[in-house]
Amino acid sequence: MAAERTFDSEKSQLEYYSFRCSTERYLNQRWRRMYYLKEYFLKDFCTPRTFSFPLQGFYEVVTKSKYWEMTGLLLVCHLVLFVVIAAIIYIPLMTLLSPLMVLLGPIGVILVHIQWIIQSQAISGFVVKLTIWPTYQYRIFQMALLYNTGTCSKPMKRPGIQRSTQPAAYRGVNTDWSKRISVSMHILYVVGRFLFFLLISLIPIVGPIVVNLLHSSSRAAAYIRNYLEWRGCEPAQMKELKKVRSGLFWAFGIPATLLDLVPFISIVSAAGNTVAATKWGLELTGKGIV
Repeated sequence: MAAERTFDSEKSQLEYYSFRCSTERYLNQRWRRMYYLKEYFLKDFCTPRTFSFPLQGFYEVVTKSKYWEMTGLLLVCHLVLFVVIAAIIYIPLMTLLSPLMVLLGPIGVILVHIQWIIQSQAISGFVVKLTIWPTYQYRIFQMALLYNTGTCSKPMKRPGIQRSTQPAAYRGVNTDWSKRISVSMHILYVVGRFLFFLLISLIPIVGPIVVNLLHSSSRAAAYIRNYLEWRGCEPAQMKELKKVRSGLFWAFGIPATLLDLVPFISIVSAAGNTVAATKWGLELTGKGIV
C-alpha cells in the first residue's frame, strides 16, 4: 500500500509539473508573439516596396509572353466553370435573397446580382485552384526564378528536425498534457474564428471582401511557400517566420488579395502573385530574413 501511495504521489507530481510547464509554455508563446508584434509589425507593414510586389508580378505576367500559355489555359478553365456555376446557383441564390430584393426594390436587385457574380467568381476560382492550379503554380514559380535569378536549380536539401532535449520521464507526460491543452485551445479558436467569419460573410457584397482581406497574411504565406521550400525551410520555420515578421505578410497579402478579388482575372492575378512572391522572397533573402 505504501508503495502504491508513493507511486501515485510521484505520478501526481509529474502531472502537476507537466501541466505547469505546458501552461507556462503556452503563455510564453502568447507573450513572445506580442513582443514580435510590438518590435517588427509596424516597421515591416509600412514598407511601400512590399506592397508593390503584387503589381510588379501582375505586370510581368501580362507583358511576358512565356507566361501566357499557362495563364491562358487556366483562364479558359476558370471562365467555363464560372458560366456553369453561375447558372447552377442563380435560382437558389435569388430565392434565398428575394427578401432583400423586395425590401430594397431596384437597388436590392442590383445588389443581389452583384452578390451572384461575386459568389460565382469565388466558387469557380476555388475549384480551379483546388484541382489544376498547384501544378501550374510550381511551373510559374520555376519560370519566375529563371527570369529573376537566371537559374532554376533544384530545391536545397532541408535541414534535419531538431530533437527534444527534455528528459524522457517528463517528455511523455508533458506531451499528454500539451495535447489536452492545445486541443482545447485549438477547438475554441477554430469555433470562435468560424463564427466570427461567418457573421461577417453574411454582410452583402462587403462581407466576402472583408473576410478575404482578414486572410491576407495566410494568402501571402501560401504564395511564398514554394520559394521557402526551395530555400530549404522546414514547415515549422515557415510558421515561425510568419509569426515573427507578420507585418511583411500583411503588407504583401493585402494587395495580393485585392487583385485576386477582381472578377474574371483572378487566375491571372494568382499567377502574378506567384511571380511577385518569388521577387519578394529574393528580397527577403537579400536582407538576411530568409
